[in-house]
Amino acid sequence: IAGIAMALVVGVSLVGCGTASPDKAADKTLKELQSSLKSIAKELKEGKDSSLDKIPGLGAVASAYKGNSDAIKVLGEFADKMSEFEFKIGDVKKDGDRATVKVTIKTYDFGNGVKKAAENAKSKAESLAKEGKSAQEIQKQILVDVFKDMISNATDGGMSFSREIEIKMTKTNKEWKIDTMSVVDINNAVLADMQKAAANLK
Repeated sequence: IAGIAMALVVGVSLVGCGTASPDKAADKTLKELQSSLKSIAKELKEGKDSSLDKIPGLGAVASAYKGNSDAIKVLGEFADKMSEFEFKIGDVKKDGDRATVKVTIKTYDFGNGVKKAAENAKSKAESLAKEGKSAQEIQKQILVDVFKDMISNATDGGMSFSREIEIKMTKTNKEWKIDTMSVVDINNAVLADMQKAAANLK
């Protein structure tokens, strides 16, 4: 799940939006991330295999979703929820061609959602196996159920995850662009530490 989530945001937020001021660069980048996620969500909700090609960096993971229109549609619902994150631009500090912009990002607690979903996944898989379902049938159903559980668990409490991050920028050719390391901070905040939660699963 976390790999899919990262693939959804990383290709979009790696696009550094250059503008004449640091705060406007941060605002433009985050708004374009929201817009791109909404666009990807719309494609995925059609449930077509071809919509998976719209996700940068998905790679081999896409094979698990091919032919599973229900799973693709649920992935679209997830992308839609991701796009709903809110942000507020704070203090801006400039030092020559370097700048730091403080941004507060608020979103659903996807990290907590994935932990709860993973707890249910094992029992669901065992239940389906007892029903005589094949490994392929189990995988197909789990891809749908786990994402549904994750979305439900994450959104039940509203936008309960909030984090202030510092976006580092560099001025190049009179335009301010976000540094690569700050892209990681943006991703982690938008995903509410989902990758870290998934990595700690046992």
